[in-house]
Amino acid sequence: MSILRASNPDTGASLLDRSTAKPGSLDLSIFEKNSKAGSSRGRPIGQGTVNSNYLQQCREDNPAPPPAAKKASIRLSKCKISTSKEALNIDKPFDVTCQVEFINDYTPTNAKVSISFVTRIEGKDYECREKFYGIIDLGIKDQSVLVSDKLPKPPIKPYNGETVTYIAIMRHPEAENEVQSDPIDIVVTDLDEISDQNEHIEDRTVEIKTADGGTLIGANYIICENGNVLKMGVLDEKSQARYSAKQSCKYSIYLVNAGKIEKDDAR
Repeated sequence: MSILRASNPDTGASLLDRSTAKPGSLDLSIFEKNSKAGSSRGRPIGQGTVNSNYLQQCREDNPAPPPAAKKASIRLSKCKISTSKEALNIDKPFDVTCQVEFINDYTPTNAKVSISFVTRIEGKDYECREKFYGIIDLGIKDQSVLVSDKLPKPPIKPYNGETVTYIAIMRHPEAENEVQSDPIDIVVTDLDEISDQNEHIEDRTVEIKTADGGTLIGANYIICENGNVLKMGVLDEKSQARYSAKQSCKYSIYLVNAGKIEKDDAR
């Protein structure tokens, strides 16, 4: 395949023929600094200058961002169950203390701190539903707050004599943190069972008759204690029923298939 090359125009000598440049001839003087030439505003042409106010102007054009404002809040610390574990028990008084500090001149809008308890039974944690409250003095920037009440029952009922771990947690809606007390182990005593055992019990007799004074010998009856069935039986030859009653309970007596006949309001 033949390659055609462009030919010089016929109108005159080629550019190469007309050029006066010679290979290897280069005028380096054009790159030299012209210190003798005229100046502009008293400065030699070709020499750069730096404005002494350059950095200041840069700072004014791009000022540094202002320092971040310090966060104002409440800090909680040093939560402690201050009642001795020997004195702690279900429904017995407890004291919990906590340090409350206002950070960066902050004044809270809520003057209450709350306390709740987590109970640990057989390695599992259960948070009690009850909440207890202490009052913050808004005029004191760093203070100790005391919360006192009665120790709540665990959500899962422990066995009488079982060891239960109690942990107090103090919170505030505007605080940057919540704080926990050290765990404290107590041997739980079921006060309900003890009170039931020690409560005075008396024997009662109730006589049930019709509206016109007639007896109901042999009628079936049910006696309820606080709404729960306590005893079922048959009225004796005197139309009477006997039961043992506790002072703190209320009792009702019903005849079977006859509705309520008489309510015992002896207490």
